[in-house]
Amino acid sequence: MLMASLSGHYNTDYQTEIYETNYYPQQTATVQCYIAGTANVEIQMRSQEDAPWLTVHTFTASGGQEIRLMPQLRVEANSVLGGDAKVWLVER
Repeated sequence: MLMASLSGHYNTDYQTEIYETNYYPQQTATVQCYIAGTANVEIQMRSQEDAPWLTVHTFTASGGQEIRLMPQLRVEANSVLGGDAKVWLVER
């Protein structure tokens, strides 16, 4: 099980570096997001370097979501107002 913090404190529009998952078919991960104030936090993935990014889940409030992984993942936070956002990921 791999745990990764994909955050700092997103208190402005922000995009993380690319996170290389320990991908294998049917692998899942649990993503937890904390939002103070308001924000849109997108979990984006792609199958390979030259593929376009695909938004697989958008958080507008704190919560958690199980997702099926692709080889590359990033987090994009936008419309952050009056607080910040944090994201954590646990691969299974």
